[in-house]
Amino acid sequence: MEVNETDESMDLQAAMKLADRVEEIAEKLQSFADIYAADMAELTKIWTGENANAYLKKMQQLQEQIQNSSAKLKDDADAVRVQTKKIFQ
Repeated sequence: MEVNETDESMDLQAAMKLADRVEEIAEKLQSFADIYAADMAELTKIWTGENANAYLKKMQQLQEQIQNSSAKLKDDADAVRVQTKKIFQ
């Protein structure tokens, strides 16, 4: 099967668009994590005690997971870009 330049250009563009979309999702996740952190700070002002501490600990763990997922998605988007450039050079 013969692949022409137009097909390669379309594949390159599709891969780059995919990487951009993945990075957008990562940025939205990071924004959510930032909002979540602010909410936790507000919660500590109005709720104290053992139950509050246990809940906040779980919230912090979730926030870390969200941040880690965001960072992983950004890394994945970068990897797609790097590999795509290597393939289409």
